[in-house]
Amino acid sequence: MKSRNKNLLIVAHDAGGANILAAWVVKNFKKYNFLFCLENPALKIFQDKKIVFKNIKYKNLNFVWDKIDFILTGTSYPADLERLLIAQAKKKKIKSASFIDHWVNYRKRFLPLGHEGKVQNFLPDEIWVGDRFALKMALEEGFTRNKLKLIPNPYFQEVRKIKQNIQNSGKIAQRKKILFLSSIFSENNFNEFDFLEEFLKILKSSGKKIEITIKLHPSEKIGKYNKLIKKYPELKINQSKSQNLVQEINKADLVIGQETMALVVAMLLSKTALNYKPNGLSAIPFRKIKIITSLSKIEKYL
Repeated sequence: MKSRNKNLLIVAHDAGGANILAAWVVKNFKKYNFLFCLENPALKIFQDKKIVFKNIKYKNLNFVWDKIDFILTGTSYPADLERLLIAQAKKKKIKSASFIDHWVNYRKRFLPLGHEGKVQNFLPDEIWVGDRFALKMALEEGFTRNKLKLIPNPYFQEVRKIKQNIQNSGKIAQRKKILFLSSIFSENNFNEFDFLEEFLKILKSSGKKIEITIKLHPSEKIGKYNKLIKKYPELKINQSKSQNLVQEINKADLVIGQETMALVVAMLLSKTALNYKPNGLSAIPFRKIKIITSLSKIEKYL
């Protein structure tokens, strides 16, 4: 990929991979000719980056295959856009790479849905990982070292740069604010609705004046928690409609979520980040993100 004339197809569906790829594209925009095949929520993330581009739908890619030299994808699940394009690239003998955005389910990201066979037949030519923890995990899951490429996470680099600009601006928080990072999960008959309700009960019983903002995951629908929020009229609860995660985190004093990459962003912005994991086990490798096994333990952070 040293040539400045290569045509790169960027492929993404899920938000995690899209954030990384969008930051990488911004960083390398003048080096390559880019084509894009994006589906929401990835499409919205690229649009928010103010990148000027024309999106090509999957069904229309037949018109541009002969122009593509290399494919760079995110990894999504259960959406299969990236897996389909990796398979197409193999058939057309076009080199491909995928940038992994987390520290879990590496094999699952590449295997076709419902497939339990060997993952090697479905891998791109290169797998890009953003840190030494991801590299170690990929090796432990059986990926060969010659396929793995360690590339510092460009999204994290972007966040660090934003943090520097914020610090230089001298912005000071005026009041205590909590950001609740929603994500879809279910563990031991406990899901995101139970998580939020228990959290709100604790805030209500604390008697403290706190402003709560709920930030939905890009895959969740606006208004998801409306009925639940109405049960707590005494609390000041906002539902964020902003697509700008960094901006929302920067407004907060405390950020809480469940095993979401957004907690890493909060950590990079020097916010107190709490990861709710009842079993105490987390795949996120950064110790600055505090694991809480019981929501009652949040009281000491209020």
